[in-house]
Amino acid sequence: MANRSKPGGNKDGCSKKEVISELIDELKNKKDISYKEKVESLDHLIKSQTHSMANLLSIVNFSLFKLSREYKIDEDNVFWKNLEYNLDLVGRYVHLIRSISDGEEANYCFLPVGKFFDDLAMICQGVCGSKIEVICDCPSLFEYSLFANENYLFQAFLNLAYNSREAIFSRDVENKKFFKISYKVFKENCLEIMVSDSGAGVKNESGLDIFDVLFSTKGEIGLGLRISRRIINETGGFMNYVNGSGGAIFRIVLPIFLN
Repeated sequence: MANRSKPGGNKDGCSKKEVISELIDELKNKKDISYKEKVESLDHLIKSQTHSMANLLSIVNFSLFKLSREYKIDEDNVFWKNLEYNLDLVGRYVHLIRSISDGEEANYCFLPVGKFFDDLAMICQGVCGSKIEVICDCPSLFEYSLFANENYLFQAFLNLAYNSREAIFSRDVENKKFFKISYKVFKENCLEIMVSDSGAGVKNESGLDIFDVLFSTKGEIGLGLRISRRIINETGGFMNYVNGSGGAIFRIVLPIFLN
């Protein structure tokens, strides 16, 4: 389906430059300009590392192509298919990070709900690793679509997956390790999404809003949650943290449209 600008909003949508600009303004108001340097350093690091990873992936893919030709690898070879699958997963994730880091124009289009979350579960599994089970407890809902920028919306959920992975492995409890996404239709034209994990939850001893740029459980600048909420808001939805008895639970509501 053809790309189109987000209705009723900035045609450029939620760009990386806008997010960083907003963060810098907040930090100036809090009289802590040292964080500006950290943000700029992080941006530079992301660009350089993803560029290097993309080059390495190109070399690996080309080498695999030559090997498959030379040794006449069977298309149904299970090992080979798994290898190609994981390389494709890494390639998609590198492309996602590069597109956000480069500040590409945030084009909005209709994304089938079922396909988006199937792809998201696959990418989240790559982020979480083999020791954490990614559960996507979701009905197909192929009759509905989201209106969003796919790369940015992926990033909003991947930030949560990264946080969950760190929280889960920081616990010494030998419990079931999982990252779970579930959703249902809410008030006919909205999708209510619950994202939960088996970590220790978000410990907030500072009194700050957990979406504040200065909030972090690791003693570093807290960009992930802030950026995730900004993306969700730009997509016409909202995001909040739900206090639970176990791990972290985030509730996200996004508008959906019948196909």
